[in-house]
Amino acid sequence: MIKSPQILAILFLFGCSTFDLDSVKGLAKSFAKNEALTTSFNSSQETVILNLNNNSEEIFISYPLSDSLYKWSNNEYQSLVSLNGKLMKSYGYKNNFNIIYNSSFDSNLYLDGGSISSFISLSNPSSGLLEINYSYNLIRSGSAKFKSDNNIIEYYLIEESFDVPKIYWKGKNYYWLDKDQRVLKSKQIINPNKDKIHYSIIR
Repeated sequence: MIKSPQILAILFLFGCSTFDLDSVKGLAKSFAKNEALTTSFNSSQETVILNLNNNSEEIFISYPLSDSLYKWSNNEYQSLVSLNGKLMKSYGYKNNFNIIYNSSFDSNLYLDGGSISSFISLSNPSSGLLEINYSYNLIRSGSAKFKSDNNIIEYYLIEESFDVPKIYWKGKNYYWLDKDQRVLKSKQIINPNKDKIHYSIIR
């Protein structure tokens, strides 16, 4: 059974002990829509290869916002926010999304048999807040090579099922985690058009 570590605890007044990622101090400034990405980065910055719908691969560089919260940016003014490897918010795409997190993510994210209820909004068309329900299952464990390491790494493959009942949108996302709960690779659907981001850490 896989249990996620404690994540950033910030409360936002929406229902019971929920928070919007935009309430994180300074986050709005970090995601300025037309912010240019510097071409230089230091060794502490993680880099991922992302591609949308198996099209051309792009390099995104990370900027930590907290212990678990990261911003990923490319040179095309596109940005993503991830929390412990799960994509939570996007900028610069045709249909951006924003997921509101609550305290149940602290203990149930990637937990085999766990479930989470939250809210999501979409930008095109503007959806307002929609209920979204997640459930997690361990599909398998094993050993393999990943882009982040030339060595064989033990991994756990987690299936995340989600359901947005109001718009009849359902799907499944997949996460390959190492023993330290680090997401090495994932496949995540980001909107009802079934656009899918493939994510692999390379450093």
